[in-house]
Amino acid sequence: MRKTLSQGIVRLDAMLMTDIRRPLDPALRAELVADLPPLLRQVRREVLVETLAAGSPVDPDVVTVVLSAHVDRSYEPLRISSTDVESLLWFGIAEFCSDHDLEMPGSSAGVLHAILSCMVRLEVLAPGSDEVGRLFAPLRELGAA
Repeated sequence: MRKTLSQGIVRLDAMLMTDIRRPLDPALRAELVADLPPLLRQVRREVLVETLAAGSPVDPDVVTVVLSAHVDRSYEPLRISSTDVESLLWFGIAEFCSDHDLEMPGSSAGVLHAILSCMVRLEVLAPGSDEVGRLFAPLRELGAA
């Protein structure tokens, strides 16, 4: 049986449904993306493209929230340690969401994994960052790596 175009659109909508129950206000989204350092805006784009190409797209709002939470907590956002990853997972993202009246996304760990993987692939981690195996350790402990 042949699928109609509308069935395909419904399926695509289901794949891209937001993980944040209430999508980001477009003005807030634009502000958060604009506040990211240029290299992290590039990482954001790459994560969205890579995950879509792999057939497992992530919610753009969750990527924005995770990156923004990291930038909010860091003086050097491209220098990342396993402690940074752990603190983001346990309270950094939650605090950021609370400060901006957002609901906590359920897929934060998976999105953070995609972001770190992209940063490693693009070689944008600053000197002083933890080595790759150590960076992913907190995610492995949660089963997200």
